Amino acid sequence: MPPTYKSPAFLQQCFAVHPVSLTFKKIIPPDRIGVFCCQCKMRHRVTIQPAHAPEEASGLTPLLLCTRTHPESIRMSAIDREGDNIQFRCGECQHTTILKTALIETQIG
Repeated sequence: MPPTYKSPAFLQQCFAVHPVSLTFKKIIPPDRIGVFCCQCKMRHRVTIQPAHAPEEASGLTPLLLCTRTHPESIRMSAIDREGDNIQFRCGECQHTTILKTALIETQIG
């Protein structure tokens, strides 16, 4: 099994160098998202922070709907410098989801 690195640095590097190669793979309920970089073959797992308020609880809902109807249209569209926020955008319905991250892990190879 390949080693797992707990750092946003690998995902940030992939996004900076080849953002189009980052492919949304799946949502692992209740709080994880899988992203694959087809350019460097890295698998990234993003754990999002739990919602603190009821209005935040549906943050994944629009993204879940997109994964059921048109998952191939979902792309990672931004990651902030510290890796605290990650943004996904659906090309089909134009919806943008911004999520606060708790942990970003990467498996190489």
